[in-house]
Amino acid sequence: MRRRKANNQMPLAKELIINTFFKSIRDTIGEDRLTHDEEIILVLECMNTVWDDEELNAETLSEYLGMTV
Repeated sequence: MRRRKANNQMPLAKELIINTFFKSIRDTIGEDRLTHDEEIILVLECMNTVWDDEELNAETLSEYLGMTV
């Protein structure tokens, strides 16, 4: 798991779930078979399935990645 920032506002549980989405995609499809952007899109789709607010999911994933999704 990536190192958490001391001022991170994201709940640990949500961060672990996002980590699990990335790991599951890599385990299922294989390492280096998708671009990083494709992985991000699939993770966002997983998040949208679990949590209904697409805009909030994009914000959360942006916070997690440290870049705008």
